[in-house]
Amino acid sequence: VQMPLAEGGMSTAWVLGVVAIHNWQLALFDERAQQDVWGEDTSVLISSSYMPVGKVTRVDGG
Repeated sequence: VQMPLAEGGMSTAWVLGVVAIHNWQLALFDERAQQDVWGEDTSVLISSSYMPVGKVTRVDGG
Protein backbone atom coordinates (compact mmCIF):
# COMPACT_ATOMS: atom_id res chain seq x y z
CA VAL A 1 0.00 0.00 0.00
CA GLN A 2 2.73 2.45 0.90
CA MET A 3 4.67 2.35 -2.39
CA PRO A 4 1.67 3.07 -4.67
CA LEU A 5 0.58 5.77 -2.23
CA ALA A 6 4.05 7.35 -2.48
CA GLU A 7 3.64 7.67 -6.24
CA GLY A 8 0.83 10.13 -5.61
CA GLY A 9 2.22 11.82 -2.51
CA MET A 10 5.46 10.96 -0.75
CA SER A 11 4.62 12.88 2.42
CA THR A 12 1.32 11.03 2.73
CA ALA A 13 3.12 7.70 2.39
CA TRP A 14 5.66 8.78 5.00
CA VAL A 15 2.89 9.59 7.49
CA LEU A 16 1.26 6.22 6.80
CA GLY A 17 4.57 4.51 7.55
CA VAL A 18 5.01 6.41 10.80
CA VAL A 19 1.48 5.63 11.94
CA ALA A 20 1.40 2.00 10.75
CA ILE A 21 4.67 0.94 12.39
CA HIS A 22 3.18 1.29 15.87
CA ASN A 23 0.38 -1.19 15.20
CA TRP A 24 2.87 -3.65 13.72
CA GLN A 25 5.12 -3.22 16.73
CA LEU A 26 2.28 -3.81 19.19
CA ALA A 27 1.40 -6.99 17.30
CA LEU A 28 4.83 -8.33 18.37
CA PHE A 29 3.89 -8.00 22.06
CA ASP A 30 2.20 -10.84 23.91
CA GLU A 31 -1.55 -11.28 23.64
CA ARG A 32 -2.26 -9.65 27.01
CA ALA A 33 -0.70 -6.37 25.88
CA GLN A 34 -2.60 -6.54 22.60
CA GLN A 35 -5.86 -7.10 24.48
CA ASP A 36 -5.13 -4.11 26.74
CA VAL A 37 -4.95 -1.87 23.68
CA TRP A 38 -7.26 -3.48 21.10
CA GLY A 39 -9.50 -5.68 23.26
CA GLU A 40 -12.67 -3.59 23.15
CA ASP A 41 -11.98 -1.21 20.26
CA THR A 42 -9.98 -2.34 17.24
CA SER A 43 -9.95 1.20 15.81
CA VAL A 44 -7.61 2.43 18.56
CA LEU A 45 -4.63 4.44 17.29
CA ILE A 46 -1.32 4.28 19.14
CA SER A 47 2.04 6.01 18.96
CA SER A 48 5.43 5.78 20.60
CA SER A 49 8.67 7.66 20.92
CA TYR A 50 11.87 6.21 19.51
CA MET A 51 14.27 9.13 19.68
CA PRO A 52 15.70 9.89 23.13
CA VAL A 53 15.52 13.64 23.54
CA GLY A 54 16.13 14.06 27.27
CA LYS A 55 19.50 14.69 28.87
CA VAL A 56 20.76 13.38 32.18
CA THR A 57 23.25 15.12 34.42
CA ARG A 58 24.93 13.16 37.19
CA VAL A 59 24.77 15.00 40.54
CA ASP A 60 26.11 14.22 43.99
CA GLY A 61 23.66 12.15 46.02
CA GLY A 62 21.89 10.74 42.98
